[in-house]
Amino acid sequence: MLFAQCGMYFLATGTDLITLFIGLELMALSFYVMVGFLRTDKRSNEAAMKYLLLGAFSSGFLVYGFSLMYGMAGSTKLADVAAANVIAVAVGPRGSTGRRHQLRWVSCFKISAVPFTCGLRTLMRERPPP
Repeated sequence: MLFAQCGMYFLATGTDLITLFIGLELMALSFYVMVGFLRTDKRSNEAAMKYLLLGAFSSGFLVYGFSLMYGMAGSTKLADVAAANVIAVAVGPRGSTGRRHQLRWVSCFKISAVPFTCGLRTLMRERPPP
């Protein structure tokens, strides 16, 4: 629980893409461990494996989006990325819109926001009781 809280703190105070990614992954890894806490329960193991695989794929897409942002801005600082995004939208909105939508959907998937809650419901049915 302490590692999850530390990851959430990094997410809340991060001013760099790398810090945000480390905070998100620290939080997610703690949740993977909590879901698979009961080793002898097969449903718990299955839920943890599903959650780990979904998290790994979404992390890959998130890193890909961050690399596009780094390529656009030349820096991993959020202020520089925001400034480069404003310039990219002013010059031509076509490429920057795709990057923003890709990061938005991957972030929603990673935190199980509204369109992606069906995977979370399946996970919660199979996890061990608290």
